[in-house]
Amino acid sequence: MNTLGKKQTILITGGRSLLGRRLTEYLRGRGHRILWLTRDVSGGMDMCDETFFWDVDQNIVAEHPLKEADIIIHLAGASLFTERWSQRRKREILRSRLRSSRVLLNALSKIEHHVHTIIYGSSVAIYDHAQMEVAHEEDAMGTSFLAQVFNALEHEAVVAQEKLNVRTAILRNGFILDPYAGILPNLIRLVRFGLNTPLGSGEQMVNWVHQLDICRAYEHVINNTELSGIYNVVAPDRTTNSQLMYALCSIYGKDHIRVSLPSPFVRLALGEMGSYFLHNRAVSTDKLIATGFRYKYDELMKSLRASTKD
Repeated sequence: MNTLGKKQTILITGGRSLLGRRLTEYLRGRGHRILWLTRDVSGGMDMCDETFFWDVDQNIVAEHPLKEADIIIHLAGASLFTERWSQRRKREILRSRLRSSRVLLNALSKIEHHVHTIIYGSSVAIYDHAQMEVAHEEDAMGTSFLAQVFNALEHEAVVAQEKLNVRTAILRNGFILDPYAGILPNLIRLVRFGLNTPLGSGEQMVNWVHQLDICRAYEHVINNTELSGIYNVVAPDRTTNSQLMYALCSIYGKDHIRVSLPSPFVRLALGEMGSYFLHNRAVSTDKLIATGFRYKYDELMKSLRASTKD
């Protein structure tokens, strides 16, 4: 069934993340009522319709938004790339996702509610990126730290579907191209200095998606109630790290010095995190496209021109 045009109440966890902010803005613009679960209730009041308190460490969550919501979009979790992956940080990245998922499930299982859909934000980092073949949703998971994190998160989604008997969907996205946050502003800063800086060989894939298309993909799943399970959300234009940097350089239209950052330097600078940026395989989005979804920004140059500021 297609619910296009039906206005619903959508509860978002992780609303302050890049994806959370963009989804809030986009879905509100489409007429939906957007609620946030957050520890800082006053901090999000100017971005969504209402904010409600939760503290996953204390197992505290407001019941009212759970009773109000038709749909939950679960994005909560510690940021992946803002700090080096010390053992403490890795525990926090994993624990924050598992703990928040379980607090949400436990709260919903104890109350009367009319939530019919939960969408989990996952990542294409879940795949085994040591392989060369294009990754599809049914492929085996990797063994890297991030693969373990998102495999554990997706297991929580399966548990929620079984216990709550609601529709669940898992959207695995790539890097979100956004001019104001995420990876793109950092790359643009280098290009403005006249530097073309691929990482390592530059031949590793960059699985990207324009910020508008990731929001449209969530809306597509919301509107088409027969959709459930796992979908990759990455643009179909397969791009290497070198191609991304050359494309950015061409947009800013001046001579650039190519300074490849050797793999050992990347690993030294970023630690274990560096391996994620050095080894990436292409990821297929055919399954999502087969459901009728069409990317507005399906080509790299088109997306970058729409994502870069003067």
